Amino acid sequence: MANAADSNVAINESNLRQGAQLLADDVRAHMGTITGNPVRGRKGLSSYTLSNIFDRAHSVAVSNDNQTLTGDFNMRSAADALKKIITNFEEYCRRKNIDIADHLKVPLAQLFLEELSLNAQEFDCADQPEKMISLTFYQGISCLGLNEEGEFESLRGTPGIFKHAAVGNPKDPREFLRKVIKTIDGLNEDPEFESLRGTPGIFKYAAVNNPKDPREFLRKVIKTIDELKEDSEFESLRGTPGIFKHAAVHSPKDPQAWLRKVMSGEVTMPQWSNAATGIEPPSPPSQG
Repeated sequence: MANAADSNVAINESNLRQGAQLLADDVRAHMGTITGNPVRGRKGLSSYTLSNIFDRAHSVAVSNDNQTLTGDFNMRSAADALKKIITNFEEYCRRKNIDIADHLKVPLAQLFLEELSLNAQEFDCADQPEKMISLTFYQGISCLGLNEEGEFESLRGTPGIFKHAAVGNPKDPREFLRKVIKTIDGLNEDPEFESLRGTPGIFKYAAVNNPKDPREFLRKVIKTIDELKEDSEFESLRGTPGIFKHAAVHSPKDPQAWLRKVMSGEVTMPQWSNAATGIEPPSPPSQG
């Protein structure tokens, strides 16, 4: 039977965790009001202090048998990532004149560490948790299950798009996905791109990777495809027209060079049984 001291410790830890959660939620709710980029704010804590906070937070999590910190989760990278999240959070609070009580710093770090781990697992970054720094900083774990939300059902056939949104648009992944859907619908209905409707994945690719001007990107794709079809050098490939689309989309700088490599056997001929997956958006680069 637990004694009174143990009970008091448990209650105190629970209260601290609740206080850390409330502070994090309140700060995140007002992040849209700050100017500049808090993720690149100045460093407010010494490296020693950051390391000490991480060690204590990790120790508490392990002692609580936290299952989110197991498996493929890269704790070494997570340590550096967590330090950045803490630094960014403190910098934001400094700008907003929000005091962080000393007794909340370790519970906050523990909270951020758990959120970082959950996000990394959700978006297939367990071995590279640093990719989840910005998402964790801005969103906590509010994007868990993003691909299950009914609003984004039409995008589930391209799972990489959710990771793209989480990593590349951490301030508002949902708004990014809404714009993607709206752009795809507009491109599908545009008669100018009727020749591309047999490869619907190309509209996703344009919407995700060329959000500023997807139509101009598609115009260049169509122009390149037409030129490649007419080029006698690639006459042997005309029976596989999808390969010209692939070259135009993925090798826009020099599609001819890529096709020559295909013909020489230097690169493998793409499989076109599912054209949409042939142009699935790639994962975006990590953010530091």
